[in-house]
Amino acid sequence: MKYKIITTIILGIDLLTVWFGYILSYWIHTDSSVTFSIALDDMLRVTPYLLLIYFVAFAMLRLYHTLLRDVSVNVGVNIVIATIIATASTILLREYTAIIRSLPMNTILISFFVITLIMELNHFHYRILSIYKRKIIVRSFQERIVIYGAGNAGRLALKELQTNDKYQYRIIGFIDDDPQLKGLTIKGVPVLGDGSMLGDIVKRHRVDHVIIAIQRTNPKQRKQVINKVLDTGVVNVSLMSSLSLDKPHAQASPIRKIEIHDLLNRDVVHLDTDHIKECLFEQSILVTGAGGSIGSELVRQIVKYNPKSIVLYDINESGLYHIEQELLFDQRQGNIQEGIEIVAIVGSINDKEKLRKIFARHGCNQVFHAAAYKHVPLMERTPREAINNNIFGTKMLIDVSIEFNVKTFVNISTDKAVNPTNVMGATKRFVEMMIHSETCMKSKTRFVAVRFGNVLGSNGSVIPLFQKQIEQGGPVTVTDPNIVRYFMTIPEAVNLVLEASTLAKGGEIFVLDMGKPVKIKDLAEKMIQLSGYELNKDIQIKFVGLRPGEKLYEELLMDEEGLRRTANDLIFIAQPQVWEDEVIEKYLQILKNATMYCEPREIKHALQSVVRTYVFEER
Repeated sequence: MKYKIITTIILGIDLLTVWFGYILSYWIHTDSSVTFSIALDDMLRVTPYLLLIYFVAFAMLRLYHTLLRDVSVNVGVNIVIATIIATASTILLREYTAIIRSLPMNTILISFFVITLIMELNHFHYRILSIYKRKIIVRSFQERIVIYGAGNAGRLALKELQTNDKYQYRIIGFIDDDPQLKGLTIKGVPVLGDGSMLGDIVKRHRVDHVIIAIQRTNPKQRKQVINKVLDTGVVNVSLMSSLSLDKPHAQASPIRKIEIHDLLNRDVVHLDTDHIKECLFEQSILVTGAGGSIGSELVRQIVKYNPKSIVLYDINESGLYHIEQELLFDQRQGNIQEGIEIVAIVGSINDKEKLRKIFARHGCNQVFHAAAYKHVPLMERTPREAINNNIFGTKMLIDVSIEFNVKTFVNISTDKAVNPTNVMGATKRFVEMMIHSETCMKSKTRFVAVRFGNVLGSNGSVIPLFQKQIEQGGPVTVTDPNIVRYFMTIPEAVNLVLEASTLAKGGEIFVLDMGKPVKIKDLAEKMIQLSGYELNKDIQIKFVGLRPGEKLYEELLMDEEGLRRTANDLIFIAQPQVWEDEVIEKYLQILKNATMYCEPREIKHALQSVVRTYVFEER
């Protein structure tokens, strides 16, 4: 409806242009010897016929079927054609009828140029007004942005915002902690003040978005700046990526959204990559659980060191397919060495004969064992499956590894294995006991375990759960206001696992430095805020109580385990006791009988009898 009204108004203006154009042309034709009023009086007699001719010509060329914002050269051409048709029709009407014979021929010819010129100016003027109006509207809805940091990183951020069309921001200014920069301008953008003025600047300029662009900050400083920005009420916060600062000509966008791992006080992991490459280069490697969060990242990192072959083994065919396709694509793109053999096999670690065939066919000499059931509440309800997979499946993998003289066997463990209060943790603790049995310790294979806490974003962790709950509008469910957990990123954990594997001499439990534990309640609050919502107004946090098998805090070390440093400050070695083969076999038989003949409650009691530190509540 609005469009029809606008086109009707424009048609009316065009017809007025025709009428005025003829009056002006008549006045020009008479060399201004007649007054304008006389010219107007003379033209009134022929006006209806002229307006009808031009109306038909405009309709034929469909001048009013184009939106104002889409006016282009084609519309200008159509205006010329329409006025040519109308002028020719007027001449024919003058010559063959007496209706407008009083209209001078020169007036008709002059009117062609006058009307065409005025109409062209009118229509392109409409487009200019439309564009200007849109720019005003867009500008009013643009996010008002401030760049925190006026150094090299800040200037790179400014350049990206000014040159990349995908960013629709209104740049208000810089903030920098150097007081000498206040009042200066950088490429026309003012430095508004230092960090202490951030709150006032955000309020005064109605800032919607802050880009943090400070070069060479450590994680602790970065977290402090992020929290300072979030405390002002700004919910849109971005960072200049470290890659863009080191490689300013990289193709990827240098500006990224704040992620939850940016709020962890984690130092950058420094690896002995030469030693890792020396240990993995031209090796045949098996990764179990390759379709999971840890397993898939292990695979991604391992292929960087050019092994001879890598076997991806998992019962989860969907996850396995995705990581296989990712690797094959990277190999076609030249990101992975062409000669590396990538083999994906669907199978269970309980299938001993299949494992033997894989070892025989592919000559696997290093094993990274990440396959396990890890979901605590589910394993509480299904202890039989947890023991069969996590314990007996690992036992089969251990036996096959010894049979084929594997060099290194790295078991991915968890902090839940320390003084476990749940079935999953107890099974992982028993696996640690198995790889420290006399048989494993005396074999040619170096058996080690790597123990760490939660990883951000892994399957089944709180991060994806919180994200889903926030997307659904809440509430975000936290078990207890005081519950804390250790966290690190998946790539960080995997890098340390690889480094720990190079330090293995056999029999160690490598414990990763997880930093300070994080309150889950604080994590939920930050995630709500980073998602653009206001806590307790837009989204609530609901405390639902500890789940079965869950405890308020996790531990990384048992009392009887000594701890010593390694060359890497983030990796420690625990020295667990060596278990006699007879004891392990006896315990395995107890668990076998329980899983075959007992109910879940009795199975838990059997598990408790072999893992003495396991404590569970009767429910």
